[in-house]
Amino acid sequence: MGGSYQSPNFSPLVKLITRMIHNEELINKYPLTDIEKKMFLHEDFLKVMLGAGASAKQFGVCLANMCKGNL
Repeated sequence: MGGSYQSPNFSPLVKLITRMIHNEELINKYPLTDIEKKMFLHEDFLKVMLGAGASAKQFGVCLANMCKGNL
């Protein structure tokens, strides 16, 4: 899954996580715990997610929705 010449493809993972966070029905059925929220907002995790070119925009929109109203 990557090496010195190739970066790993995290796009499928980014798509899955953004669907999990952005889908109201899933959030209502399976609410995120405080630990899960902290994990999704951890700076190292966000760097990986935003660095995945194919899904960066989708994750950015999802992140903006998560942060709305959160000082």
